[in-house]
Amino acid sequence: MRLDGRVALITGGGSGIGRAIALLFAEEGARVIVNDINLQAAGDTVEQMGSVKERGYAIRADVSSSADVKAMFAEIDARYGTLEILVNNAGIAETESNRFAELTRKGEARLAEMMSGRKIETHWDVTQDLNDEEWHRMIGVHLGGTFFCTREALKLMSRKTSGVIVNMSSTAALRGVPLASHYGAAKGGILGFTRSVAQEVASRNIRVNAICPGWVETPMTQAVTPLFRASLTGQIPLARWARSRGRWPRLHCSWLRTTARISAANGYRPMEVCSSDKQAIKVATRCEQVLVDGSILRLMERFRFFGKDSAFPATGA
Repeated sequence: MRLDGRVALITGGGSGIGRAIALLFAEEGARVIVNDINLQAAGDTVEQMGSVKERGYAIRADVSSSADVKAMFAEIDARYGTLEILVNNAGIAETESNRFAELTRKGEARLAEMMSGRKIETHWDVTQDLNDEEWHRMIGVHLGGTFFCTREALKLMSRKTSGVIVNMSSTAALRGVPLASHYGAAKGGILGFTRSVAQEVASRNIRVNAICPGWVETPMTQAVTPLFRASLTGQIPLARWARSRGRWPRLHCSWLRTTARISAANGYRPMEVCSSDKQAIKVATRCEQVLVDGSILRLMERFRFFGKDSAFPATGA
């Protein structure tokens, strides 16, 4: 077991990607603290751990609230006395539910215009219609939550000068997302934050990494219509979304396993950005040089991110 006995906190662990990570970590032997704004959902994740559910513990906190996060970490300190792994996964959907139908309509109209060879006359107009509350909520949950949890986790990890932090970003941070500029900004901020903190705490032997999933089958993406889904799928080199089995108990994507590998690794790897979108990585490595301590492409091949048909070299950009 890679994570035998390690204490890990998974934020947003009540559903989707967070739940899948929590269940995998429990299988790998970790003592898993499942956080969610919905305590019942976090408890359900613990129950799904089955025969190893004694390793799980559900805890409620809104990660966008500094006070909630401080209270959560005080409880973790009192109960466990340490924290060895933090996965900053908590997030909210790219678009508000009241906007989704309109964006879907626009997406399908744009697709029809492109397929007919006509000029695109249907415009997204997302940013100009965003209100202050939507902007601050998106930044607050994704970027603010990552900061609040990282800050408190470092206080515990610094005691042992050891620890691992994995931040869930998105391919939206690498290639943009026209549907939600506030989401792209939040996820891009997470990458900048990851790079900075990784360099800051490397002397304490604390590793900080980021992973950038692409489109994933989760409860938040079920409202996507078949036609719009086909358009989004066309952006994915392998032409499929990361899939789950049953009602979200497992997400079968290789970066999920990589989360465990990063958390268990003993080698010095201060920061790497791992993405499920090879085109996004190709762009990022050429333009941003998101390579720290070795080649991310070599890492991708090692963990079979791109499958057998990967055309990428085994060395850096």
